[in-house]
Amino acid sequence: MDELAQTKKANYDKTKAKIVPFKVGDTVLIRQNPRAINKLDSKFRGPCVITEINDNDRYTVRVHKTGNELYVSHDNMRIVSPDMGCELTDSLDTFN
Repeated sequence: MDELAQTKKANYDKTKAKIVPFKVGDTVLIRQNPRAINKLDSKFRGPCVITEINDNDRYTVRVHKTGNELYVSHDNMRIVSPDMGCELTDSLDTFN
């Protein structure tokens, strides 16, 4: 590659989204469909637990409150950090 092509590739790679690897058993929040919510509703739903890793960066997750299983893409999930105060025993089903 010539120098210009390498520069353009480096600039493209800076803005490309990074794939966050999740593991089975991780607690995550799921992004809600924007059409199903209004301005003041939470953007994420959860907590959910990853039960299976599928092809093409897709995951099967179980919603803690309802027990439903969902098939979710990696870019619609956020890992729950310990400092969020979210545990699987919480009765909350949505987070901002």
